Amino acid sequence: MKPFPQFKKLILSICLLLSAAPFSFAQLSPSRFAPSYGEFFKQAWKEKGPITAILATSDRLQRDTRIGLASSHYLRQDGRVHEDIFGPIPQKQPVKSFALESLSPSGEYRYMSEDEDFIKYLIGNGYSSEAVCYLYGSNFAPSDSLDYYKAYSLYSAGALDRAAKEYSKILPESSYYEASLFFGSVCDTYLLDYDSASQRIQSYSGDQKELKAYELAGISLLKNDADSYQAYSKDFTYSSYLFSEGEKIFDEIYHSRFEEKRKSPLMAATLSALIPGLGKIYTGAYGEAISSFLLWGCSTALAIDNGLKNGAGDWRTIIFSSISSLLYLGNIYGSYISVGLYYDYLEDAQNSTILVNLHIPIRTVFK
Repeated sequence: MKPFPQFKKLILSICLLLSAAPFSFAQLSPSRFAPSYGEFFKQAWKEKGPITAILATSDRLQRDTRIGLASSHYLRQDGRVHEDIFGPIPQKQPVKSFALESLSPSGEYRYMSEDEDFIKYLIGNGYSSEAVCYLYGSNFAPSDSLDYYKAYSLYSAGALDRAAKEYSKILPESSYYEASLFFGSVCDTYLLDYDSASQRIQSYSGDQKELKAYELAGISLLKNDADSYQAYSKDFTYSSYLFSEGEKIFDEIYHSRFEEKRKSPLMAATLSALIPGLGKIYTGAYGEAISSFLLWGCSTALAIDNGLKNGAGDWRTIIFSSISSLLYLGNIYGSYISVGLYYDYLEDAQNSTILVNLHIPIRTVFK
């Protein structure tokens, strides 16, 4: 076997440095992963040991490429992949804060009924923050309608933690109590307080029975409680325009989480041991698979070429062989954990879908 001709080496180098070069190595743009490689490596070393830290970082470098991220579904709104050694960092919903304590009621003393239409106008036209300041900065007489519109304006403005507390003030005898239970539950779910959300809805005993079952079923999915979902979904009729699409979506998510056969981490690792990148194809990470194969293939080809030309003991052969081995082992490890990453990211996306579908019918029923 003869060493590769020079033009083939050039092609290999171009493939390695341009097509699949990591962002962090090429310095043409910053790494798309958070936290930084240094922090990631230190965390992995501390929590998993040195061998895992090296393999995990090797896998991460193979994923952090133009090809590897070309079709990534894992990018957050900031365009970065957020993860730690155990998987993606949970994505919390953005919550807005207001310095309500600094707002002292002033002006003419009046009743909420006088300004109710104005508050509805502000909220309905995207001026929820202005409605919050107006309600808390005006001298209104205490009433359940004032408490409700304070809560609703905070909810519409995104101050969900404060809105949840305000909704809790509405008493059962109030005409706003029913709406407050459901809106308060939505706030709790976005704040990841699923137990509080369930308790609010379970206390409801009104006529909206399917809405109650719908909300509790969705919360059960968020809690990964299959038995509760089955119990609540028995009340699905699939006939109401308010719930039918959401009920079908919930059923699909339930089937995906609890009935479909899950992918095997061992199978992913075995496939990548046979052909680097094949395990990533198994988990649907096609860009990562191509990137891994290119990096490993180029480094292996260069190691073979230097070995044939300069011998196995040559320092260049040793370096390229070491890189090739590290990429190979890192890809096997990465393929093994990629199954867990796949289901973590899938659950994250499904939870976002559940939250949206919990929210929509409530805003329609309680306009």
